[in-house]
Amino acid sequence: MPAAALTVLASATVRSGDTVYAISRRFGVTPQAVIDTNHLQPPYLLRPGQVLRLPQPRGHTVRAGDSLYALSRRYGVSTDDLARANGLGPPYTIFIGQWLRLPTPPVTVASTTPQRVAPPAVAPVSTAPLAPIEVAPRPVVTSTAPPEPTAAPTPIAPIAPGTGAAPATTVAALAPFMPPLPARRPARVVAAAVDQTALPVLAAPPPRAGSAFRWPISGDIVSPFGPKDDGRRNDGVNIAAARGTPIVAAENGVVSYAGNEVRGYGNLVLIRHDEEWVTAYGHADRVLVRRGERVDVGQTIATVGSSGTVATPQLHFEIRRGSKAVDPLDHLPPMSAR
Repeated sequence: MPAAALTVLASATVRSGDTVYAISRRFGVTPQAVIDTNHLQPPYLLRPGQVLRLPQPRGHTVRAGDSLYALSRRYGVSTDDLARANGLGPPYTIFIGQWLRLPTPPVTVASTTPQRVAPPAVAPVSTAPLAPIEVAPRPVVTSTAPPEPTAAPTPIAPIAPGTGAAPATTVAALAPFMPPLPARRPARVVAAAVDQTALPVLAAPPPRAGSAFRWPISGDIVSPFGPKDDGRRNDGVNIAAARGTPIVAAENGVVSYAGNEVRGYGNLVLIRHDEEWVTAYGHADRVLVRRGERVDVGQTIATVGSSGTVATPQLHFEIRRGSKAVDPLDHLPPMSAR
């Protein structure tokens, strides 16, 4: 059985552009562990120079006979998560002496009650506790098997056409979950553990082009800003448009997130602007920018789609000042000027 995770606390100093997610990736712990240990409150904003306390990461030093698949089984994680946490790509080669981060807590078994092990395809169920498997030493081990596919997320019932309200989770709550750029692959010779998940620092946003934001697309507003009859709240506006319509940046800025890991928003882009402004663009069909990229007002950043929890093509658009959502219509030109 793998050893339990270390509980000794370490400290981390926040750098410019850091998020809770970035800190968690850098030190091999979960975002929730960072939040809980430091008693952080939504929207989990960090300031440069802030000192955070966090558990030491769990890890494993590769020994002769290890493979990515064997380690995933030993520690109760998927090979896909293990590869992603360590920046590994095909053919998923690991090296003796290499230190690997373990992305999730190991599966634990109560000492007084044996756990039933799920039967393999060709073997009967065994209720005896699992014993460590000894593997003959080899100088270097290469795992050529691709990572196991991760389980599909629980389906979300789409919102009926024309309602288009944003999910309960708001963009302000996304700050700790903004993933970094893909980590580089490990060097062929590993002399010591290397932090492969360190985030590049985001550049400061460029000056704004004007005092008002620009409409990201033209179309009819199918869901306005504010509370809804069903108790939910839209922190932006939803604008209907044909699938594939170009979505443009509403101001000069730097892309702080581009991906689809946030449930409900589908393909999502967040752009940081000068003076602590942030704009969000959700439900996109295709995303054409990546994290860290500087964009100019009017530059195409994505195309309209129906990803996430909407059934018809539309754009979910938000404007925020810091963590506070504001009505986009108060900061955009009149609709007749679009």
